[in-house]
Amino acid sequence: MTPAGGDILTVERLTRRFGSLLAVDGVGLGVGAEEFFALLGPSGCGKTTLLRMIAGFEIADAGRILIDGQDVTATRPNRRPVNMMFQSYALFPHMTVAQNVAYGLEAEGVAGGEVRRRVGDMLALTLLSDLAGRRPAQLSGGQRQRVALARALVKRPRLLLLDEPLSALDRRLREQMQLELKRMQREIGIAFVVVTHDQEEALVMSDRIAVLDRGRIAQLGTPAEVYERPRNRFAARFLGQMNLIEGRIAGDRLVVEGLGALPGIRADGVADGQGCLAIRPERIALAKTGGAAAPGTALPGAVAEIAYHGAGQSVHLRLANGATLSIARRAADIDAAPLDVGDAAVAVFDPAHARLLGGGPEPASTPHGS
Repeated sequence: MTPAGGDILTVERLTRRFGSLLAVDGVGLGVGAEEFFALLGPSGCGKTTLLRMIAGFEIADAGRILIDGQDVTATRPNRRPVNMMFQSYALFPHMTVAQNVAYGLEAEGVAGGEVRRRVGDMLALTLLSDLAGRRPAQLSGGQRQRVALARALVKRPRLLLLDEPLSALDRRLREQMQLELKRMQREIGIAFVVVTHDQEEALVMSDRIAVLDRGRIAQLGTPAEVYERPRNRFAARFLGQMNLIEGRIAGDRLVVEGLGALPGIRADGVADGQGCLAIRPERIALAKTGGAAAPGTALPGAVAEIAYHGAGQSVHLRLANGATLSIARRAADIDAAPLDVGDAAVAVFDPAHARLLGGGPEPASTPHGS
């Protein structure tokens, strides 16, 4: 469902080829006027090519791009009401923070008083006021990222495009900047479209996510929809960790040799036949055989491996048919029922959190476009 307030961006059947390579294959989507929208996918899925077409740096072979209802498919980049923040930040090293932010306004001939006012407002929003006189070499990675963002926003675009904006930052700073980006987007009230291959980044920041696979949208929805209710194997496996148990779908069950009929919720469009049951590791409870187990569908097995992660552990349970199930356990779970490799145990899941997905195991995918 498109958010209230209408779409600022509409993409219709957009296609881009590079010789025999089909980088973007008939993509269609809409982005709300105040929405934080993520294009998520692995390297080579076409997400950056799609972003560059929206910006005007790549020419579409077919389809249309509309911004505020106006067809801009053939419009030059500098004539579109968008701005793009590049992965490299591309700051001018000889200019101060304030001068970098002011550059675009001055190039457009905006009056000096208006430039100073808008630059001051943007430095305050991005928490850079105390650093206005510094040069990029004197800033941390996170501060340089905010300067690039301030420079992109000061021109008041209707739509801001961000290409892997946090990839150059270390993990701790990246997590901090995810929340900062979301805060600034809400305060400014314009649409952000961000390209990322980082699943956690997309889940934390976005209102909606388009998961791309080989130039097409595999699934589009809110973070909770895409994560909890994947529509196909690719979306299930790409976003977070996922167990896929292979078998044959019959009604609302997956029939698995050696395990019986496992219940789940069938994804839209899935027919009886070859398929799998998809269940997240954190949606599975684990108990020692003979101990108290949570209600649900039980799968007995033996602990094959345990990996400690500080806040919890991952347990690999070998099932009766030889398949391995991954279970995520929190510290409280570990304290309540400690397990060792070789222990007999029972995995229990609620069928409401299990998805029945069609098709057979996917072959390794090949890149289609960046």
